[in-house]
Amino acid sequence: MEASGSKQAEASGSKQADDHHSTCAEKFILDNGINLLSLKATDIFKYALILMDALFTETEMSTCCFQQAERGASSSKTPLPPGRVKLLEEILPRKARILTRKARILTKEGKNLDQEGKNLDQEGKNLDQEGKNLDQEGMNLDQEGKNLDQEGKNLDQEGKNLDQEGKNLDQEGKNLDQEGKNLDQEGKNLDQEGKNLDQEGKNLDQEGKNLDQESKNLDQEGKNLDQEGKNLA
Repeated sequence: MEASGSKQAEASGSKQADDHHSTCAEKFILDNGINLLSLKATDIFKYALILMDALFTETEMSTCCFQQAERGASSSKTPLPPGRVKLLEEILPRKARILTRKARILTKEGKNLDQEGKNLDQEGKNLDQEGKNLDQEGMNLDQEGKNLDQEGKNLDQEGKNLDQEGKNLDQEGKNLDQEGKNLDQEGKNLDQEGKNLDQEGKNLDQEGKNLDQESKNLDQEGKNLDQEGKNLA
């Protein structure tokens, strides 16, 4: 970590903490510019280790004890500088409160994202149902187009029959024949329109499935964030 990697430089500044840190918030900033409250850690226990690396040198950590031994007790180790020990004891509770507040915020954000994911999941399901409805409507229009196409063919046959009926009715038969062809074309157009609507319905159905999958992914992300918030808490 950054604080651990530059331990010697930080320690040289921390040695002056006893003389230069007052009771104001500035006492949490070492003479080398390091803000002890800004040291990054995922929990208070890791923060305590990083903080000790920032406040004490490796020599102090290996050769000194945390506090002065009680009177009458024998100890070969000298205590760590009391000013920095006091600073450590003041910072840890404050940092613990900061981490607790952050954990609560992350937990709340996780719950909000979880709810947002559920809402998107429901929206995806609604869109999926809408796509299915449009798909069914397209199929109905396709069938209607086929029926009109058959009707056009029937009228075309009727025109041919009237043409056969007689020369006097020949012109009338030709007109009816043309009418039948027009209706046949109209039926084909409607058939094509029905197929286009059917394809559109399928596309909307696929879009609904994609949105449903996206909402499930967001729901899972919300659950993961919720779990992360719980872990941080």
